[in-house]
Amino acid sequence: MKTQKYQTIFLYDSFVYDSDKERETISRSIIDEIIVFGKIPRNSIKVPLYFGGTTSPDFMYVLKKKNGEHIVNFVVETKGVDEASDKRRKEDLKIESAKVFFQRMKEDGLNIVFEEQLNDDDIVNMIRKLV
Repeated sequence: MKTQKYQTIFLYDSFVYDSDKERETISRSIIDEIIVFGKIPRNSIKVPLYFGGTTSPDFMYVLKKKNGEHIVNFVVETKGVDEASDKRRKEDLKIESAKVFFQRMKEDGLNIVFEEQLNDDDIVNMIRKLV
């Protein structure tokens, strides 16, 4: 885990990140469509894995659509790889588990979107596709 000083609209003057992709995602998350965002502390959202244990996504956002409606949760899991095929099999299984977990929440009425972010995926573009 690393910390970087940052002068901007963040609540604190530094932020914590686990990878270069997370650092980039945090620093690019300053756009009008974002109402709130945060790095999700490890183990605070425990997504059960069907092969045992749990995983936790990296970021959550509250986004404002052009019509003023909110997407209550946009949840992002970052992976520091260039291609999906570069991930280890266990990481693929974690992503699939998280997709099912958040889809069930959506089926229960929560306005939630879960996405995986690879190195070439720009958080601003991902957000603007949703709003």
